[in-house]
Amino acid sequence: MVEVAIFVIGIVLLLIEIFAIPGFGIAGLTGILCIILGMFGMLIKNAPDRLPWPQTEFDWTLFTDGIIGLVGGFAGFMILAWLLGKYLPKIEFLSGLMLVPATTGKETKLTIPMTAPPTAGRQRVGIGDKGKVTSALRPVGSARFGGVEVDVVAQAEFLEKDDEVEIIEIHGNRVVVKKGGNS
Repeated sequence: MVEVAIFVIGIVLLLIEIFAIPGFGIAGLTGILCIILGMFGMLIKNAPDRLPWPQTEFDWTLFTDGIIGLVGGFAGFMILAWLLGKYLPKIEFLSGLMLVPATTGKETKLTIPMTAPPTAGRQRVGIGDKGKVTSALRPVGSARFGGVEVDVVAQAEFLEKDDEVEIIEIHGNRVVVKKGGNS
């Protein structure tokens, strides 16, 4: 039971370090050390009144087998996490479990969130499109490009309603505009 108590004390110290004490210091290091000692102590069969340390050859074999199992499990977890991080977005029926930012790459037209339904047939806006501000940009507001109204961010300036703007960047759902251009 001593091993379990040491393990629980380690978890409590680590939680105190995370939620109560700023930074990373003695409580965190002691907590990690207690967790490791508690886990290794649980791998050894011992009497309740004795310190958990392998006494016989059989105890050492059980101890090393337990360590190999822990290291193998951790390595397997790391490999599985890496594989999921790399291939999860590419698996069609599981791709919704991971948020992947939209990138423009070579494509300059993207579908982005609209603040109002389009009044014309045009559904997409892209870099270089010109439009008019529909609400003052301080620096965030909306602008109309053709029949599409889009939430936009002005680059380094405040723009008034009816100012002419041009899209210069699209990052996911963030559309950056600058003053100028003709609608």
